[in-house]
Amino acid sequence: MTNVELQNYVNDKSLYEDEAVLAAIWELEKRNIADGDSRSIELQIEQKQKEAETRIEKVKKESNITDDPNAPILYNSKSVLIFGAVFSVFAGSILMALNFARLGNKKIAWLVVFSGLVYSTIQIFVMDQIGTRNSGLAFLAGLFGMLILESVFWKKRVPSDLKFRKRSIWGALTIAFIVSLPFIYAIIVSEGV
Repeated sequence: MTNVELQNYVNDKSLYEDEAVLAAIWELEKRNIADGDSRSIELQIEQKQKEAETRIEKVKKESNITDDPNAPILYNSKSVLIFGAVFSVFAGSILMALNFARLGNKKIAWLVVFSGLVYSTIQIFVMDQIGTRNSGLAFLAGLFGMLILESVFWKKRVPSDLKFRKRSIWGALTIAFIVSLPFIYAIIVSEGV
């Protein structure tokens, strides 16, 4: 690039990615034609990048997420909570049980799955008895059930400062969606929609 083209990156920095602007500044410095404004812009961009890295590290520290290759790979507890509220307490209990199994506590894992199944069965029975299929009510009941599982099992048996690597929820979401399709179809057909 010519000196003028490189200077355009610096002058119109809002049009370009920070990395492109920095590369242009470094090239201008290498050619010994960078001005004082270029150095100021370079410092601003570097400061912005450091602040972004600090925010990322702060989020990781607050959420117990680590890059340590020896740390267990677990589903984030908030993801498990939302997953269980949306799909069912039983589905959420499976994810929580997988976390317990990865932590080496298979006995509790089975107890969590059993508890999730019992809660979901009772929830279906109660909603059927009151004659409603209100999805908002089902979500609230699921959220309540997941909060119970979290307080009875997770918070009492897992240290709050446990460091872990985050496991992606996308596979579980895909499976839950595929499993839910026949049920959604059955509901639509039974209501004549």
